[in-house]
Amino acid sequence: MLLFLLLPTVAGYGLSITDEQYYKLPPLFSLDDYQPCLASSGGQYCLGSFHLTAEGDNQVYDVLLELTNDLKNFNHTLLHRGYCLTSRCLDIEGSLPQRFTACVDRTLSQEYGLRATLHRLDYCKTGDKPRTRQIDNVDWIFAAVAIAVLVLNGIGTLYDTFRNQDEKPNRFLIIWSFYSNWNRLTANYEDGDDRLSALNPIQGVKALTLLLVMMAHTTFSYYTGYTYNPVFLETHGRNPLSYFFYNGSVIVQTFVIVSSFLLSYNLLLHVDKNPKKILGLSMLPRSLMHRLSRIVPLYLFVLGLASTWWSHANDGALWTPLVEAEVARCRHKFWTQALFINNLYEPNTLCLIQTWFLAVDMQLYVVAAVLTLLLGRWPRLALKLFGAMFLASVAGIFAISYKWSLFSILYSMTPEVIRMQLTNQDSFNYLYTAPWGSLPASLMGLFLAFLHYDLEKRGFKANEHRWLVMAYRLSVPSMFLWVFAGSLFQQFTSPEAKAIFTALDRPVFVVLVSTALFGFCNKIDELWWKFLSWRGFMILGRMSLSVLLFHWSYNLSIMGGRLIAAQASVLEIGGDWMAVIFLTYVTAVPATLLVEYPLQRTLQAVFG
Repeated sequence: MLLFLLLPTVAGYGLSITDEQYYKLPPLFSLDDYQPCLASSGGQYCLGSFHLTAEGDNQVYDVLLELTNDLKNFNHTLLHRGYCLTSRCLDIEGSLPQRFTACVDRTLSQEYGLRATLHRLDYCKTGDKPRTRQIDNVDWIFAAVAIAVLVLNGIGTLYDTFRNQDEKPNRFLIIWSFYSNWNRLTANYEDGDDRLSALNPIQGVKALTLLLVMMAHTTFSYYTGYTYNPVFLETHGRNPLSYFFYNGSVIVQTFVIVSSFLLSYNLLLHVDKNPKKILGLSMLPRSLMHRLSRIVPLYLFVLGLASTWWSHANDGALWTPLVEAEVARCRHKFWTQALFINNLYEPNTLCLIQTWFLAVDMQLYVVAAVLTLLLGRWPRLALKLFGAMFLASVAGIFAISYKWSLFSILYSMTPEVIRMQLTNQDSFNYLYTAPWGSLPASLMGLFLAFLHYDLEKRGFKANEHRWLVMAYRLSVPSMFLWVFAGSLFQQFTSPEAKAIFTALDRPVFVVLVSTALFGFCNKIDELWWKFLSWRGFMILGRMSLSVLLFHWSYNLSIMGGRLIAAQASVLEIGGDWMAVIFLTYVTAVPATLLVEYPLQRTLQAVFG
């Protein structure tokens, strides 16, 4: 239902020209049918982008410039073409790129009086060599690793099947049992610590947030591909509700809060259960190892897959610029991804765009762990310091934003920028995906953990305080209102106003999310607590890492595998969203059971 609200029809939010005039212009995107063209060995297909110019006065070019000058539109002086040269411009001679350029130029000259200059050639393929990348040694190395993982799972599962159930199992073999890991995934832990059971709604929050992330990325993918009705996307940007898409990326801060909160709260509980232990930096290596063993195995596996066999999974008109280009970037940046510095080193080169979060999360995890271990013995002092640091971080973001003109991503989210996947956007590279941009969320997670722990020890009952109940009930609707408020703040374009909104955008949302989480975990509303604690959400929440890592690959695969230009509509985008959800979770189940859990448990067993 939300998708239908966010993606309106063209009517009601028109462009500066009529629909009739729009469709008389040269199409922004045009794709000849890819598969029939390359079905024969003599097939020839080229894809690229072209700059338009006009010789003398040209009304069509003037209209294209008018559209382009409106940042809510694509750049209509940069056209994108995929031509089957087997059936077009057969009289033109030369190499494939030369024929392609001349064909596009002649077509536009004859029909619109415009000239086209090649801006970027994505590829030229022939039917006898349709692929641009062949299977190589790196592919086979990853295949060997994947087979080894499957063999270990087979050994562990067979061992678990035929072992004597009355005897204590071998701890290294049982780790690789499918049944053991399935039980781990589906366990309800109802007999565990009540303090941890109270946090069950967090799994529901994670699962629902990821559904929204997948919806946003599905919409995002339509901007990166070729659509034969881009007017739908341009018109969508004029609907005030579109700001839930343009400014909705702030919801990712929820994961930063949750990460810091769970780290800090679990450390506090660990010492509470083991009075002889004292929080200190001596516990830092163990804490970091726990985090690395949780993230690294599956992360490296997905990176390996994204750097190798993904490019061979399908083919399509946009497979090379969307998927094969992503694979090349993942190979180039593999080591930076593995070290969690991909957001700091060559930030313009994006491999799996969503993995900026894992880098930021790991960087802030170290900060959160150090602060918790240093201040854990003085919870009330820690609360004051975290509050002060939170305000200082907001002030710091304002200073960074104002001095270096790094503003909220809301100001960068134009159709053309999204089409280029935010490449060369300083605000995205040096604020949005930088650790300091998410520092307020991490500090608020620490504040929430210490507050919850301290109040819990004092027997505080949140539902007995009307002001707190009211704040909780207002928090969730206020989140949506705050995201929507971006449409109002975007009207103020002075550097001071933009810096103020940039400094407040994430922190205000973070405060609202933290208020809601506090209410959920303290059972202020029994109905919401039960809903978010549903066992299905528990299972989906435990697969969050797999879902985060895999879904974008499906977004690109669906768009890149198309043989002709896509249709942008509510039903098409909604259908792709449903497909991405289904495919992602179907993949996440075996990835969690066969890769994440056994490797995580193995590392934890080895390193204690």
